[in-house]
Amino acid sequence: MLQSRRKALRVGAFFTFGLVFLTSAYGLPVAVASTEIVQVRHALDGDSLALADGRQVRLIGVNTPEINPSSDKRRPATPQPLAREAQRFTAARVNGQTVTLHFETERTDRYQRLLAHVTLADGTRLEEALLRAGLGWMVAIPPNVSELARLQAAEAEARAARRGVWEKTEYRPVAAERLTTKDAGFLILTGTVRSFRQSSHAYYFELTPRVSLLVPRAEWKRYFAAPAGPYATPQTLIGLKIVARGWANTYDGKLRLRLTHPAMLTSPE
Repeated sequence: MLQSRRKALRVGAFFTFGLVFLTSAYGLPVAVASTEIVQVRHALDGDSLALADGRQVRLIGVNTPEINPSSDKRRPATPQPLAREAQRFTAARVNGQTVTLHFETERTDRYQRLLAHVTLADGTRLEEALLRAGLGWMVAIPPNVSELARLQAAEAEARAARRGVWEKTEYRPVAAERLTTKDAGFLILTGTVRSFRQSSHAYYFELTPRVSLLVPRAEWKRYFAAPAGPYATPQTLIGLKIVARGWANTYDGKLRLRLTHPAMLTSPE
C-alpha cells in the first residue's frame, strides 16, 4: 500500500486530487485518479479529442453529428448537417489547450478511447456547452450517467430555443414505418409500441414488423423498472407513442435500436 501511495505522489503532477478506489488482484485498495489534467492536440470532431500524448477522448453524455457518417470509414461521405460546426466549436475551445478530464465508472470504450467529461480552463464543461449550442444530443450510456441531469437541462435549453439540431428538418424524429436496414447508426425515431416479447437477456418492443427497441434485462432492472425507474413492467410500454434515440443496427433483416437508459426514451412533444 505504501508503494502505491508513493507511486501516486510521483504522478501527482498529471492528476488532480479527486480519487476513486478500486480493488487490486491482491484484494488491496488501489487509488485511481478520477480527474486528469491533459494537453489537447486537436478536436477530431465535435465529441472527440486527440491528446498530445497520442490518446483519444470521447466525451461522455453528448453525441454530435458525424463528419463521416459512412459505416465504411475508408470511403469518405458527406458530413451530416452541423458536423463541421460542432468540430469547429470544439476546436476553438480545446486545440492546443490544457483541459481537465473527469472520469466516471467506465473509463474507456471498446476503441480504447478515454471516456470523460471535459472542463475548459475557464471552468466551462465542454459537453454542456455543445448541448446548449444545439450542436449535439444528450445520450445516456450506463454506467456513466452520474451527470445526466445537467446534460438534460442543457439540451432542454437548446431545444426550447430551437438552436442547432433542433431547428434542422433533417434531425426531426423519423417515423419507424419509414425506416429500413439502411438507416443503421445513430437515430431519433418515433412510433407506437405494438407488442412486447422477451428472451433470457433482453426485452424487445416492436414498433413495426421490421423495427424494434432492445433493452437488456440488466439495464431494465437497474434503470427502467420502478421504483427507481419510470416503468412498472415492460408491458407498460405497449400502446405508448414514444420518441427513442440511440444507435441502431441490423439483425436478421430488421432494424434494432438498443436502449440502455430511460433518458433515451421520451414522449412526443
